[in-house]
Amino acid sequence: MNCQKTMRLVTNVASRLARVVVIALVVVMVAQFSIPNVAHAADGVADPTFGTGGLVMTDFSGNFDWINDVLVQPDGKILAVGATDTASGVTRFALARYNPDGSLDQSFGVGGRVVASDERLEIATSAAILEDGKILIAGGAYAGGQDFGLTRYNPDGSLDTSFGTRGVVVTNLGGADFCSAMVIQPDGKILLGGDGGQGNRQASSFMVVRYRSNGKKDSSFGDGGVAEIKFSDNFDEATALALQPDGKILIAGESGFNDTKTPFAIARLDSDGGLDKTFGDGGKANISFFNSQHELGDIAIQSDGKILLAGWTDQPQSTAEAFAIARINSDGALDTSFGAGGKVIDDLFGRSGQANTIKIQPGGKILVAGFTGSDNVAHAVFDFAMRRYDAI
Repeated sequence: MNCQKTMRLVTNVASRLARVVVIALVVVMVAQFSIPNVAHAADGVADPTFGTGGLVMTDFSGNFDWINDVLVQPDGKILAVGATDTASGVTRFALARYNPDGSLDQSFGVGGRVVASDERLEIATSAAILEDGKILIAGGAYAGGQDFGLTRYNPDGSLDTSFGTRGVVVTNLGGADFCSAMVIQPDGKILLGGDGGQGNRQASSFMVVRYRSNGKKDSSFGDGGVAEIKFSDNFDEATALALQPDGKILIAGESGFNDTKTPFAIARLDSDGGLDKTFGDGGKANISFFNSQHELGDIAIQSDGKILLAGWTDQPQSTAEAFAIARINSDGALDTSFGAGGKVIDDLFGRSGQANTIKIQPGGKILVAGFTGSDNVAHAVFDFAMRRYDAI
């Protein structure tokens, strides 16, 4: 990575890698099982018809490459996006597209791979496939400072130069900015969620930026296309973004990231970017499990409008972290019918664990996934961890 980059970007990436790996595994498995007339192994066993023994590895530059998001196209092809440390020692957005059997799609980019040519585009965190097959990629950019980065590719992996400025949009929100998530509205407008530096590097706020489909900021949203939500006087870090069926926008993360007490934080915006005052306390809500550090990994919206938040919390009198799940009603209040007073704390049979993603199964059961293991400094060992909970 560029030596000018601060540790903040590195920390953001490292803290989200576990969530990424779980999402990639689950989506690729779903992709395989959804294709008709393809034989596969028993459920939960690596599918030998995919890649080599169920595993695909793709090298971009002989250095550090990683996936941050994975999508399945309507034709069954699999798109993976993330970043690569290039041979010249800088980090770039990286994309790869695979056929349903895990082989690289040679019709995409160069041999199935694309590396962003724009030197500002460093770490892709989110992807979306549009109805016309074009691909939107969002993440962290660097243009003399950390910014939101957004780019669009044609279905064949070539840069769509009709988007933004020659295919790229870089948005400076005033400080050390990081884009964590992207959602596409039904009208084609693009929502990016993350956090920004409030014009300095001493604190940050949740940020939501909305763009028109051509990559220009939507001035009808927030203040010139940007909505800022402040929870604390320290670093508020947003990690998840979701769009409700009624068009309201949820953004969530943790408040006061550098403090010893960091509750889950969630805000709801109206479709114009203003805080929805019917939600929580003036549009915002904080949720603590203990009087300690928390970090939110993901949110999900149930079909009844209730909202699930998943992450981890430090446990009192213990060095172990526990899965932390909360459910709130549509008005932002804790749903006391869920767990104990709206919260579930799961120590995974006494093992340290962090929850990084949450999904709702068609029957309503809740899957929470991340990792578990030992924090022993001499020999830290971590494994995939997934729990399923009943809806009530």
